[in-house]
Amino acid sequence: MGADTLLCVSRRKFRSRRAPILLLAAAPSLFSNVTLAANKSWTFNGSSTWSGVSNWQGGLPLATDDVFIISNDSTSRTVTLNVSTPALHSLTIGNTGSGSNTLLQNLNFNLNTASLALGAGATSKGALNQSNGVDTYDSVVSVGDSGSSAGTYTLTGGGAANLGTALAPALLYLGNSSLSSGTFSLLGTAVFNAFGNENIGYRGVGNFLQSGGTHALGSATASAAMDLGVLSGSAGTYSLSGGGRLFAFGVETIGTAGAGNFIQNGGTHNLGSEAVSSSVLYLGFSTLSAGTYALGNGTLNMFGAEVIGNAGVGSFLQSGGTHNLGSATVSSSMFLANQSGGSGTYLLSGSATLNVFGTERIGNFGTGNFVQNGGTHNLGSGTVTTSSMYLGYSVGARGT
Repeated sequence: MGADTLLCVSRRKFRSRRAPILLLAAAPSLFSNVTLAANKSWTFNGSSTWSGVSNWQGGLPLATDDVFIISNDSTSRTVTLNVSTPALHSLTIGNTGSGSNTLLQNLNFNLNTASLALGAGATSKGALNQSNGVDTYDSVVSVGDSGSSAGTYTLTGGGAANLGTALAPALLYLGNSSLSSGTFSLLGTAVFNAFGNENIGYRGVGNFLQSGGTHALGSATASAAMDLGVLSGSAGTYSLSGGGRLFAFGVETIGTAGAGNFIQNGGTHNLGSEAVSSSVLYLGFSTLSAGTYALGNGTLNMFGAEVIGNAGVGSFLQSGGTHNLGSATVSSSMFLANQSGGSGTYLLSGSATLNVFGTERIGNFGTGNFVQNGGTHNLGSGTVTTSSMYLGYSVGARGT
């Protein structure tokens, strides 16, 4: 598959993947759109265990229930999950007062719910701290759900969470509403498996902080998508460090219509594979968007196409680590300033190593700049004999 074909395919993929996001776009938050099946609310004025019947209005939560751990007071309460839940319809956690509400999973019990909202209710604070058990989310996880709220999900230890399946994809929102903030932290040896769309900074501010564990997004047979800074005015950041591993198949967009930043100071980031080499990385997808990838340490293995500055501003800042685009047997492509209004910059410095097996277009239709102040830049080797570099590829384009 040639460079032109790769980019054409990637654009079709991008358009098709936007639809799942728009399904929830009209809803300001999950909290305000819960359809009550049976309403079970936490009423105990303090911390206790999930299994306490008297802690709940309406009794213990049952299958298909809408469950609320919601309050408006100064108490910071923790609900400890000491039983595995049935398949709930929804779980909503937040405190709109000066206190906060937290669900604690440090025991080997599982949470099963179609949807989860953390930080539900204006100015609320809600958290889930999971270090054990296996959680299953069938539809939506929204962290920092309501306006001006703060939500946190911490997945660590031996915990695991599954969002959607290959046949039934689901959605993750970090910073779902205006002025909200949502943070997902992945640490230790924990595992997060996601199928569908991850929206890091949807309307508000979203942060995915991975210093350990494994994050699998999609699979070789079921592509998925990650967007950082989705809507105008939003901001999304992914931080990868330590021994963290991110394995993704599909499309990653850093700066969709807002501001996106991917910061890698360690770990391994694979997008696609030699067997499935049609993935796409966008930095600065749409007009007025801005996307930056900063690689200071660790390894990025990319199979498909990298578009640095599609219609917006894209910057790849590599001061260390190893960036492999393609492999000795699989050709891939890099486009700086893909569209006429796009601006793309690659800055290579320090001890960084960039290995490109395929095509580099520095200024495809817009203005592209490749600046090397240090490091090593290798273009082509092995069985990939068609490697090439273009400066100012199309009429009106500029490349340096």
